[in-house]
Amino acid sequence: MADPFDALREPVAPTEPDPAFAERLRSRLQQLLLHSEPSDGGDMSASTAAGSDPAELALPPAIVPYLGVSDARRALDWYVEVFDAERRGEAYVNPDGSIGHAELGIGDAVLMLAEYGPRPAAADQPATGPAHSLFVTVPDADRTVDRAVSAGATLERPVTDEAYGRTGVIIDPFGHRWMVSTRPRSATRARAGDIVYVTIWVQDQEQAVRFYENVLGTRVRGNTAAPTVSIAGLDQPYAPEDARPATVPVYRVTDLDAALERVRAAGGRTTEASQEPYGRIADCYDPEDTWFALWETPRG
Repeated sequence: MADPFDALREPVAPTEPDPAFAERLRSRLQQLLLHSEPSDGGDMSASTAAGSDPAELALPPAIVPYLGVSDARRALDWYVEVFDAERRGEAYVNPDGSIGHAELGIGDAVLMLAEYGPRPAAADQPATGPAHSLFVTVPDADRTVDRAVSAGATLERPVTDEAYGRTGVIIDPFGHRWMVSTRPRSATRARAGDIVYVTIWVQDQEQAVRFYENVLGTRVRGNTAAPTVSIAGLDQPYAPEDARPATVPVYRVTDLDAALERVRAAGGRTTEASQEPYGRIADCYDPEDTWFALWETPRG
């Protein structure tokens, strides 16, 4: 017997979700992934409000520098100007008007600071200079050091090429010593065997980008879900000849040629390695034709 409700059924048509609901859903998922509960303990409709900064939900690193400064408001402005720092939430203001706590994001790190009490900042500095140094990685050490000196920092060591990167040293106006460095091109935190990048190959790139924008919000920039996922269309000129819809992980190796030999010896197949600005890379397929890639950092 036919279902009488079939006459009332309409075809399923995809629709764009309500932006406010999508933002609340993203916030809820972030909280659950980070093992934290909503601040009010309520359901999804009462969870973090739209527009919340995801950085406020993220757990800080195991060790976070916490600076004492004599003028926190000026220090916050100075670090934003010199290091392109981003303010994390609102600063806590003490009843006397001083800053009791404030946070900044610099790259993937967190910097916390507060104002001293009545004792001046210099009282905590030994006669030989600051008792600590902060090592900060920036895109352009020369530009950052020049900007810091122009903004009142003292140059302790000009920027020079070191084995660990191009580095200079400054003392900021608040008495703190910074080692400002730009990593070498070959530097990476990934170890051999780690997944360093993922490419999602799709038939319809524009539709896929819209989908991931709805899911991930501001994490999507152009065709990249920051920082390590690329959304690529099979109709693009850079697509491999035999490309198909797939999620392709890129693994780091220390010796690409040796790794490709191991793939072929184990029954897989490989393409020729190509030299790119970011290193050498080659597509590979295991015995079941699963697609992946191997990458070697630039040498020198």
